[in-house]
Amino acid sequence: MQQDEPLPLDPAVRYGKLKNGFTYYLKNVEDPQNAVRFDLIVKAGRYHEDGDQREYAHLLEHMLAKETKHFSTLRRYFSQDGRRRHAFTNTHSTRYFAIIPKNDEQVLNDGLQVLLDWAQGNAWKPESIAVERGAIEGEMRTTDPYRDWKTRKLEREVLKTMGYNPTDIKASLESIKNFNAEAFYRFYNDWYRPDLQAVIIVGDINVDSLENVIREKFGILKGPPYPPDPKKYLYPQTVHFGGKEHFAVVNDSLEPAVSMEILKVRPNFQQNPKSGVNYRSMLLQQLYMAVLDKRSKFVSQQYDPPFSYFWANYRPGILAGGQVNATQMSVKLKRDLQNMKEKFQRAVKTWKQLHLKITEGELEEAKNEIIDRNEFGQSTTVTQFAKIFKDHFVDGKAAPDPEVETALIKNLLKEISVGDLQSFMEENGDLNESTHFVFFKNKNIKIPDHEVFKQWKKEVDSITIKPLEAPAPTIESLEDAAKISVSLSVENIGVATNTIGASTVELPNGVKLLLKPSKPGAEIYRNRISIQAFRPNPVPLENPQRYLAAQVAPEVMLFSGAGPYSKYDLERFTNKKRLNLHFLMNKDSQIISGDSYVQDLPELLNLFYLHLLHPREDKEAFEAWRDKKKEELQGRNIRGSSSFVVDKIEQVWYPQLPNLDEKALRELTKEKVFTAVKEWFSSIEGYTFIVTGDFDTDRVLPILIRKLSGFPAKNRAHVIKDKEFHFPLVKMQEKLAFKNINAAYVRLFFPVKVEKDIKTKIHLRLLSRALNERIHDRLRDGSYSPISQGEYIDRENGIFAFKIIFDSSLGEEKKMITWAMEEFQNLRDHGVEKEWLENAITQELLSYESKFNNFLDYNNFWQNYLQSKVMSKENLEKEVLQYGTILEHFINFQDFNRAAKNYLSEENLLEFIGLPEHY
Repeated sequence: MQQDEPLPLDPAVRYGKLKNGFTYYLKNVEDPQNAVRFDLIVKAGRYHEDGDQREYAHLLEHMLAKETKHFSTLRRYFSQDGRRRHAFTNTHSTRYFAIIPKNDEQVLNDGLQVLLDWAQGNAWKPESIAVERGAIEGEMRTTDPYRDWKTRKLEREVLKTMGYNPTDIKASLESIKNFNAEAFYRFYNDWYRPDLQAVIIVGDINVDSLENVIREKFGILKGPPYPPDPKKYLYPQTVHFGGKEHFAVVNDSLEPAVSMEILKVRPNFQQNPKSGVNYRSMLLQQLYMAVLDKRSKFVSQQYDPPFSYFWANYRPGILAGGQVNATQMSVKLKRDLQNMKEKFQRAVKTWKQLHLKITEGELEEAKNEIIDRNEFGQSTTVTQFAKIFKDHFVDGKAAPDPEVETALIKNLLKEISVGDLQSFMEENGDLNESTHFVFFKNKNIKIPDHEVFKQWKKEVDSITIKPLEAPAPTIESLEDAAKISVSLSVENIGVATNTIGASTVELPNGVKLLLKPSKPGAEIYRNRISIQAFRPNPVPLENPQRYLAAQVAPEVMLFSGAGPYSKYDLERFTNKKRLNLHFLMNKDSQIISGDSYVQDLPELLNLFYLHLLHPREDKEAFEAWRDKKKEELQGRNIRGSSSFVVDKIEQVWYPQLPNLDEKALRELTKEKVFTAVKEWFSSIEGYTFIVTGDFDTDRVLPILIRKLSGFPAKNRAHVIKDKEFHFPLVKMQEKLAFKNINAAYVRLFFPVKVEKDIKTKIHLRLLSRALNERIHDRLRDGSYSPISQGEYIDRENGIFAFKIIFDSSLGEEKKMITWAMEEFQNLRDHGVEKEWLENAITQELLSYESKFNNFLDYNNFWQNYLQSKVMSKENLEKEVLQYGTILEHFINFQDFNRAAKNYLSEENLLEFIGLPEHY
């Protein structure tokens, strides 16, 4: 095959196109999860919207994912028995998929029916559309409006010079609010047509019989009489590369000084490679990003780096619908002219250094990274194959035999030389071409005009710049630095293993070990081990400054490094080994969590020991941490969720807890914090270590015993129980003020005292499930992902709380609280239907027992279960052994609805509304 010829389609896939233009991909493959995946792809998205249809591609996706003519409640149907469904809209396509267990013939037939429903022929009631319009309004909100605005503004400034017009969020929001039904259905009828659609079915399937079914069912689909031409919609959104450097200034009311964003843009060679030539360009781009990513991380590992952020691959797959690949550097500039020039020129010099003199070692490391990633991601699951065929249909991306593709990649990588990559690097290191300098500044600050910045850049261009110095070798081991003294004989320690396979060991230094191995839930968790250690928080409340010093000590410890190593030395070591270690202190507990590969467990414990016994008192590190913490308190840090609301709620519940504000932060000194480190974090007496994961207890236990027995322990019995927190069982209504938000964040808590028996726990879990379904369905009209959960807020005193969580547009929160209360009351007063309870019991049983032998880092059942039992002093075995039996045989309709009346109580309703400061 010539390198410029398109790669042939994987011969193992049955590919066809019907007379009406409808396309199909069918592939028989064994899936590790024993599933069959059904996808419907539509080559239509936001690009295809007319002026009166903004955001309607997205709205249509919501409607079809919610209900079709044969499935009135798709969400509930696909929440059963291992079924899943989802949908996504992007600029030029929309994707719907369902994943179904292969051993259910009726459900597999339903999978075909839902594909046909997704393709055409639906209509919806106005009130149903109104709910999803509200959900989209919620989806368009953000927990970090400042950063979201800044990102959009930056992209608009860059892309407008390339002939591309990004989505206008305000116009999209107005279009959703002022819904035009005619325009909505016009979009549906114009673009949901067979010549723009494809079915992808992957799994343990009979390809021949399924192909006949596809031909019969989908061959009758028809298009509109006058179909619009997709090219007329796609061409105006095509970006145009080229040009010199561009400068732009944006007024930013929240920026205290000046920040600069540098974006270097180029075609995205990863979007649709079709031939060997295309693959070579793609691999050069990947090698470039791999080398640049490592180099930039190395440069950033200093307390005063030349940039705030550096992304070798900025917003991958998103810029201009994936057409643009970019590298970004973000720099904070000083106010005065001389310092501004120094910062600017330091950033430009660093950019150039990052692109100079590639070494053979760097190239080989990057090549191996790509090969490993390709082999690890080798298409073995239905999800991976479905994505490959989707990209083939939508973008024309090659979808060859996986083995052929792997061989091609390895051969092309062998051919790519240091000179090849260096040429690519030099082209992208040139800031005089296709580069954008965007300055965000406070309106009261004056900055030089563009010509001055150009002159500063020319001055850097005129000097000889040395390549980056090679990074220091990564630490090989912490064994010599830690030097943990081991004196305890493993043979003298008793081990008790119970019915559920949990082993308990008590060490002479007051440490308790609890080990529970299980099988990995996915390949990435194979041979991984997770540790969670906890003990009561011993820090007294009498002195607020002393308490706050202890509260921040865990952050400062990790930020400062340990022993002879800086934070950055240890980061390189932990990244190489894939070690993670975290310290935390909350009002109840001190917590240490970490994970590693089993063979690196000794190194994880060495790292833990160094932080406890040899904390590094680094002034520069402390000042850098304090600057970062100040940004967080000002609401200028990156937010990924609405969890920031929780801290203020806890302050209301427990007013005796000292509060860290900007004033208290200024008063914290390095000396105070490290005094707290030594006083409260330098020993391990009283800790219980829960060890879970994919390991052999006989291999791991001796390591834990020998290492942990060498940690220091103190007698703290006199301070462990010097404070108690009593959850407030009283009604509350509180408004909480936050910086940098533009929505209302609501938390409703319904606390109630409950018994601790297993049947009560089952009732509470099932009630939580029922309430969540109702809250999701009702509050979707105004919030993208409203949820309801249940949890023990005060386990020791038997206080459980149902909680309802949602965000809303400002001014809509009270109406939505009313809706939430109506659903809560309705469930309490009328209970559930018998059929619902029977299905819920089946689902709960499957869900609960599937976690027993399924270790996942992000959802660690055994860790959470065992910790809760230890903390509440409950029997470790009883619930696991009896839960399924009680659930299946002793939960009945009458008892459950009585439980709803008993436990769904408004008596102590706690209502919290987070609103913008000064709202």
